[in-house]
Amino acid sequence: MSGNNKDQEKKELETALNNLKIIDSVKKAENRLNEHIGFEQEKETFLDHIRVYKMTNGNFWPVEKVICYFSAPGMGKTTFVHALAEAMGRKYETISLSGFQETDEYSILGDESKPSLVAWAIKKNGCKNPVILLDELEKAEDPKVQQELLELFKKYQSKEKFTDKYFQKEIELKHITFFATINWIDDLNRELKEEIEVTELVDFTRDEKKAILRLKADGVQKSYQELIISDQNIEEILNYVKEIGIRQSERVLYKIEEEYIYYKNKNKKPDFMKNFQIWIKNNVFPYQEEFQITLKHYLLFSLLGINFVFLASLIFRKFILKGDNNKVLYEEK
Repeated sequence: MSGNNKDQEKKELETALNNLKIIDSVKKAENRLNEHIGFEQEKETFLDHIRVYKMTNGNFWPVEKVICYFSAPGMGKTTFVHALAEAMGRKYETISLSGFQETDEYSILGDESKPSLVAWAIKKNGCKNPVILLDELEKAEDPKVQQELLELFKKYQSKEKFTDKYFQKEIELKHITFFATINWIDDLNRELKEEIEVTELVDFTRDEKKAILRLKADGVQKSYQELIISDQNIEEILNYVKEIGIRQSERVLYKIEEEYIYYKNKNKKPDFMKNFQIWIKNNVFPYQEEFQITLKHYLLFSLLGINFVFLASLIFRKFILKGDNNKVLYEEK
């Protein structure tokens, strides 16, 4: 990198370090979080944090560790963190740790040839207090990346100043807010787990799922005047797609949109919604009504570290574990 470019980057970093983003009012934060469906307890806890942050003019964040949300895939953890960042009036950066490797732009701690993640995020977002989301933390499998994350988390917890070697600049980590997400907590490095504050997100209630799908269905309908997705259709989607979270149900809505476009392009009347129950069963996901497994095979999967009950609940509508003489030992509906 040329000296001129590096000088320009330094100026951008200096400007960002003099810019502190704070929400205008706690009421604005509350209104933004009310727009997000679900996770009511977590939202209330976070509003308390925002009140403290606002009262101290951004000089005190009441959480020492990295805030980590844990749940099954499809629960909207990343979207939730984005909503929290917006509620704080803060810019945010999402870093996917699935297969993470150093880039030409930054590495976790940085070195003489590239900035640290922290300095890069500050410069990119133009403020000294961006929100940084480390997405799918358990997938940071490279030992070097794990070690650098561990060092960063420890510095963050102790609120030490962090020296970026590339910019030769001290940065106060107390102004950064770190989040992380985890899908499979058993896969997370033990040392990293000790340095984060894990909160498990429970599944949405059925009413919350209906409300989320209603909002997304309304968005689809706005683009197509003749397409009507009724509340009954949403009920049928939820009856058919048995899942933790909402991801597969959302995909049904995308499939409806795709099918509608197909009919219109063929100059056919898009009447597939009239027989929606039949259509969803034949066209969306090849869900099986029931999956059975014997005890000896279940134990074999368990020895291999596979949580078959959880896995089957994501894939099949009913899971049955049978022992000797076909006796039902466990049934998951």
